[in-house]
Amino acid sequence: VGRSQIVDRSVFETIQWIMPSLCRIFANGSDLVSIPPVGPEDEEAAKQEAEYLNHVITQQNPWFEIFHTWATDALMTRNAYAMAYTDKKRSVDMERYERQTQEGVALLLQDKDIEVVSSKQYPDPDYQPVPLAGPDGQPMLGPDGQPVMQPPTMLYDLDIRRTGEQRKICIKVLPPERCRVSQYTPTYRIKDTDYFEYWDYQTISSLRASGFDVPDDIASELEESEEDEARDQYGESRDDSTADPAMRRVKARMIWIRHDLDGDGIAELIYCVRLGTTKALVHMEQTSSIPVACIVPS
Repeated sequence: VGRSQIVDRSVFETIQWIMPSLCRIFANGSDLVSIPPVGPEDEEAAKQEAEYLNHVITQQNPWFEIFHTWATDALMTRNAYAMAYTDKKRSVDMERYERQTQEGVALLLQDKDIEVVSSKQYPDPDYQPVPLAGPDGQPMLGPDGQPVMQPPTMLYDLDIRRTGEQRKICIKVLPPERCRVSQYTPTYRIKDTDYFEYWDYQTISSLRASGFDVPDDIASELEESEEDEARDQYGESRDDSTADPAMRRVKARMIWIRHDLDGDGIAELIYCVRLGTTKALVHMEQTSSIPVACIVPS
């Protein structure tokens, strides 16, 4: 009601016409990053650093898809954001060890990252009876006059839960409609702003895997906009009908703000994370920069 029924494809077609040329320039090949050396003695180090950055951007991340989405957002909205971060996730793996000796079990338990879920003890099925030898080297005899045999070796089957941490450098395009920037930002560079926020819907499980302490009963704040519907073509990310509390999604707000935290009269850059309708503050730390880059087409 009250909206025009005319659909104009001019902007869409113009963007689609420009994108192949942009992708050939910025997303073609693996030599995307170059670092000029300061002096002759820095040439080898600069070369190695550039090779490492190219590997991170093009091999550890789907750079073509990242750039395509980033450039499309920039051409459509005139401001597009991408965030570089270290993704730290807690990994849980189940492992099974069979026919382990007592010494082998003791060696496994030295690892502080494992937990024994279940265990089974049984005699070695390949045991061959061997008489025990006395001090004189002769077989020891029992009360019945028969040789005393060595007891069978005990073996163990173990089910182990191994908990670890995985780290990966990631680049993520942020939907512009989920970003908020201070109106007093002097330039398009995010590092100059006093406030930047990005919000997303994440499951309680993924937040816990990232190291946040999130209760099961935290209130959700699920909002659905036209942009969300357009990006979620198949509707899989909007389904919140799961009975598992750990898979319930909540609104997570990642905020960078300059604030005089220590009362010295100088504002520090603070990074904090707030969740749900209660705006629960689950993380806060002082940081040196905002890991977000903005591109603006001219």
